[in-house]
Amino acid sequence: MGWHVAGQYATVRWGNLGPIRYLFPLYIAALAAILTMTAAELAAYIARRQKALSSRSNEQGLPDPA
Repeated sequence: MGWHVAGQYATVRWGNLGPIRYLFPLYIAALAAILTMTAAELAAYIARRQKALSSRSNEQGLPDPA
């Protein structure tokens, strides 16, 4: 008598992945959210930097860089 460790999901195919198949959409959604937040933070950083550069050049009497 041996050990039966593989279980009912031993044969790997899409319909037999058990709870693992629900993790793929979760990871895809999490990755999409991370990419969206990163893009938003980068856009906000660029906007703040441009505003700071613009206000600094205005204080020094220089023309607007844009």
